[in-house]
Amino acid sequence: MRNEFEQLILDESIISEEELEKLKISQAATQKQLYMILIEDGLATKEHLNDLLFKRLGIEFIELEELSLDKDTAAIIPEEIAIKYCVFPFNMKNNILRVAMENPFYLSAIDSLRFISRMEVKPYLADKIQIKSIIDKYYRRQNVEKALEDLGLQFSESIKLE
Repeated sequence: MRNEFEQLILDESIISEEELEKLKISQAATQKQLYMILIEDGLATKEHLNDLLFKRLGIEFIELEELSLDKDTAAIIPEEIAIKYCVFPFNMKNNILRVAMENPFYLSAIDSLRFISRMEVKPYLADKIQIKSIIDKYYRRQNVEKALEDLGLQFSESIKLE
């Protein structure tokens, strides 16, 4: 069974059925997102895919490297959930939690995030490597802050990717 993104790239004739099957094998071997493989292999541009995702599916691509992330927003989702679903919350406004996701079509993940946060969840597609990096940095920093707090010290600043 195909996910919505796979069906979209077939419908738009970006690749053929045979190419999709080959790319899925590559995807399994490299653990990269199909989105990233299409761009890296020169089969589509980031702009074209972003435009299609937004027009057809209402999904936007977000560059986590370009955001200044708020630790209070990030704290809404526990580390084990962020790791399990490869997600990171980056903005909260008007009871809507905006979440960077490796797979914004993963409905059970979105339902879980909605339950945990008690907010509506707006998923954004993001690069898996960026998400894992920011999860690691945020939760590592959170553990350091907790240790410093236990020692009676404070540490506070925005999370930024290097």
